[in-house]
Amino acid sequence: MSSDAPSGDLPPSQGADDIHTSTRKKGRSGTRLRELVATRNADHRLPIHFDMQTCKPLGENSTKFISYVALLGRSKASILCDDWDHVPENVKNQIWQSILVTYDVPNTNLLRTKWISYVGERWKNFKTMLTSHYIYGSKTDKNPCEKYQFLDEETWQAFKLKRLDPVFQAKRRVAQEIAKKNVHPHILSRGGYEKLEQKMMKEASASNPIGASDTSTITRLPRHVTWKRARQRPSGEYTSEETASIARRIVSSYNNNI
Repeated sequence: MSSDAPSGDLPPSQGADDIHTSTRKKGRSGTRLRELVATRNADHRLPIHFDMQTCKPLGENSTKFISYVALLGRSKASILCDDWDHVPENVKNQIWQSILVTYDVPNTNLLRTKWISYVGERWKNFKTMLTSHYIYGSKTDKNPCEKYQFLDEETWQAFKLKRLDPVFQAKRRVAQEIAKKNVHPHILSRGGYEKLEQKMMKEASASNPIGASDTSTITRLPRHVTWKRARQRPSGEYTSEETASIARRIVSSYNNNI
């Protein structure tokens, strides 16, 4: 599919393969795309609501919306760009148009700025994941093109060369040293704090005496609450005793200020 495809289409911009005709093994990303394309072809935009102060999505389609926006970043913006600022503006416009024709999103500058920025974050994280897993990690014997059908072999090989370059390796070592100084890292999945807060709001909604299912009725969670949860294992234990100590101090300080 060419780069001048009509706004709102879903071209796999990493290369020339078309997601609708690819014969490669189909993954979850491709399935989501086909489902949403089918919905859009039915001339029906999915309903979505936003907290206009935070620009966060609300309601039953919020989780799917976030996943879809992240998927657009991975599939439409080339991983060969050095940073998000170097991604062409017309690509960002196509991403926004894809969002508008798939979800009933108000076309405002505020929402566009917020969500195009989020796309950039997920695109950057995708590149980091490819690097840490498929180039330097445990999946060096595997090819990500088999899992991500929008990624073509030529683009992948060019990306590998860039990441194996000594200049990039030096930058990577510096970043790793900085990361080591973060003594209280979270253990969130790729959805990050956005997904965690949605999960916690649903839990709060389920425990509501009224039994409301609409998470928009729940007050936004305080930052210290999500910070603590992001560093707790499923058992409820913190990732380290040092982190548990910090959490206790945070709770004590918060209670004293109430």
